[in-house]
Amino acid sequence: MDQLPVTDRTKLHRHPERARFDRAALDAVLDQGLLVHVAFTGEGGQPFVLPTTYVRLQRTLYLHGAVASRMLRAGSQGIDLCATVTLLDGLVLARSAYSHSMNYRCAVIVGRAHLVEEPSEKARVLAALVDRMIPGRMETARPPDARELKQTAVLALPLEEASVKVRTGPPLDAESDRDWPAWAGVIPLALSAGPPVPVPGAVGLPPARTLAGASADARPADRAAAAVERRFGDWSLSDDRSRIDFARVTDWLAGSYWCPGIPRALVEQGARHSSLVVGAYADDGGQVGYLRVVSDCTRFANLMDVFVAEPARRRGLGRALVRFALEHPAHRAIPRWQLGTRDAHGVYEREGFRAVAFPERFMERVGGS
Repeated sequence: MDQLPVTDRTKLHRHPERARFDRAALDAVLDQGLLVHVAFTGEGGQPFVLPTTYVRLQRTLYLHGAVASRMLRAGSQGIDLCATVTLLDGLVLARSAYSHSMNYRCAVIVGRAHLVEEPSEKARVLAALVDRMIPGRMETARPPDARELKQTAVLALPLEEASVKVRTGPPLDAESDRDWPAWAGVIPLALSAGPPVPVPGAVGLPPARTLAGASADARPADRAAAAVERRFGDWSLSDDRSRIDFARVTDWLAGSYWCPGIPRALVEQGARHSSLVVGAYADDGGQVGYLRVVSDCTRFANLMDVFVAEPARRRGLGRALVRFALEHPAHRAIPRWQLGTRDAHGVYEREGFRAVAFPERFMERVGGS
């Protein structure tokens, strides 16, 4: 696994067990976040922290703003910056006031940025930033002209010195507080937005995917319980959607035979409209498996996108993922399950799946035919 170096500036001193120094964990937080807070020292030694949008491209974090921006001016002069992206996943209510907390994922990057001056490179970054907000938006939006590019500054901050801190799970009450008569648990949180609101004179349809879609990680009221987790061998299995590394899952599925080349926007859309999404994770937090279920949670469920990455294959993890879905509280009473496979029949047969008993009773519609 690609590891980040641990430096004096990135080493965690409080709750070091929550630290993540693998690049996949860093990329996952940056790719899901929308806002970065950048700390810098301005003229006269005055410290500032300012928010802005950003985009990650490979191993660089790009920041943008007006040429006259205080932050962009300071960053272009080669001073040290500290950029922080935080995802808030839940409020953790303990029995004691002292033990209240939050579940979160936070990435902190330190380093010196440089100004992107080459016009075509700047245009490429700005287009990527727009498309990251709304996938495919640059296909319809007017691209920036020469005057607009001149008025916009872009900073490139290398993703070489960084750390990720993650808190998950229930409150950590002291043993002496376990009998205190107060409700304790987790209230899941996620970014939420309403449906698109057109301006007068807008033409065409709104984007197929909007920021509202990202809020699907917030569970409906009937699924507001704490995440279901289970240990299997060297891995943990969880239905906590906030932990899914969609960049990694997209790479897996795009290389599969059943949905080759699928874009990340559709992977996330499929997850949003699924009744269950399960991830398998190594102890360092890196994701090694994925599965989702489409179901009415009453009579029928369809098992989809089961994937286990190397080197976790051939160790029973695929079966464990399937069993997790079959035994999940939201699905274990469902009488009929279905799946499609080309080469893993033996795996599913061990969990009770069989060929369709009465194929004459079933029909299908494929590819809109």
